[in-house]
Amino acid sequence: MDLIDLKKEPEQQYSEGEQYEDQSAYSYGLCIRLGEEELAKLGIEQLPAAGAEMMIKAMAYVKTASEKKEMDGTSKSLELQICAMGIDPMDKTKDNAKSLYGNEAPAKESPRSGQDIANYLYKD
Repeated sequence: MDLIDLKKEPEQQYSEGEQYEDQSAYSYGLCIRLGEEELAKLGIEQLPAAGAEMMIKAMAYVKTASEKKEMDGTSKSLELQICAMGIDPMDKTKDNAKSLYGNEAPAKESPRSGQDIANYLYKD
């Protein structure tokens, strides 16, 4: 899986009249907030420093898929609900692909059906 930088284009980052401090180079929906309960489940006892990089592996299901046709074009959106995740500090001294997949290429997974995800979400 290739990592794609989702940073906004410079002209999209700052709307006219808005304060610099109030804007981010990334869209609001890209931010994940983990509370005390989630941190405990993930085994994070000591908070990392702000700016530290973390590796996330997650499973999500499609919560909504939307396509709107408007006078000036079409807009699409997709909302994913993360239902399981793992998180580790990023170690830039090693090959992260090998950490995830070993020496072999990752096996191609067949797409999960809605029933598979429902079974995962509601398993005992």
